[in-house]
Amino acid sequence: MTEFGQARPPRRKVNTWPQVIIASLVVGAWGAWRTIVKPGQGAELGSALAGGNLDLFVAGWLGGALLQVTLAAMVVWVVMTFVFLRKVKEDRAGRNLGILWLAALLGSAAPLLIVGAMLTFGAGPIQTAERSMTADVQAALGPNGPALSTTPRAGGDTGQIERVLRTLIAGRIADEKALQTALKDLDFPNFVKPAALAVPGVLPKSEQKVVRIKVLIEQFRARQDMRLAQARAGLEALTIRSSLREKVLSDYDSLVETARFDRTRYWDLLYSSAFEMQQMIRQLRRPNGRWSLRGDAMTFTNDADLKAYNAHATKLNSILAEIQAVSARAYQSPVGSTQTKPSDARTIDFENDPNLDERLK
Repeated sequence: MTEFGQARPPRRKVNTWPQVIIASLVVGAWGAWRTIVKPGQGAELGSALAGGNLDLFVAGWLGGALLQVTLAAMVVWVVMTFVFLRKVKEDRAGRNLGILWLAALLGSAAPLLIVGAMLTFGAGPIQTAERSMTADVQAALGPNGPALSTTPRAGGDTGQIERVLRTLIAGRIADEKALQTALKDLDFPNFVKPAALAVPGVLPKSEQKVVRIKVLIEQFRARQDMRLAQARAGLEALTIRSSLREKVLSDYDSLVETARFDRTRYWDLLYSSAFEMQQMIRQLRRPNGRWSLRGDAMTFTNDADLKAYNAHATKLNSILAEIQAVSARAYQSPVGSTQTKPSDARTIDFENDPNLDERLK
């Protein structure tokens, strides 16, 4: 029998899954990198979770991600198909492209899913409520910022907690601004500059200012402590689950205790600055003391008076510098010493010439 042809051997199936998996990992890693390097997305997600606007956040994120994800998947698919699988008769190109597109999308979403889980399950109720009002608090902290509204952005239990915290922070911002205004009206701390103290007859008035500053500090310190106690009472009275209330109170007490050092230090430093001012003024009011203004500095008839005056001036400068540092740290916490921008207190350029002979008459 004559053979006119030979049957074609069956096509051997080639396993392309390794290439598909590797390509998926590549495009997924690109998606994760794309999300990580874009700033601000974690904060936006936190605000959306706290404010109940997660649907708007997801819609906005998808709108910005879909085009880039699709283009990236197509590029990787082309390279995989026409470079690594060019000798393979692959009839599942559509499947591969779909897998790559899904890998790119999941890779892009993975960092946000991780952050979202950490924010949802890792943050306490106090921190969750804080995130909801971050933007409003930042605006209110400015010198001419609007008063902080006590109306919460979040809903449900978080909204109840947020309302109490907003009331606390709004009161603390108002108190601190009122204190800074009162100190500014008294020309704190500039009224103890040498030129100001050298004005004839001003020393008794300057010491009266110091007494008034001490009273203001004690009044506002007591007011701030009262607001902290009122906030805790407000949290305790919330109509929320008892287990959540216990967690909220525990977190609040922990925050108050953590901030206690800076809060106490802030008020102690303000009071100490007034004390050093008073000592400088009393040094100048000593019956046997003789001094005069020479240029921008005080000159004394003996080095003992000069050293005593300079010691108080140097201590005052050190205190004013620390007030700024402590105020800046406490500015980060709703239960810290102050909620306004770092204190306006500035160091005074007291001249401390090491050559006493040239400073003595």
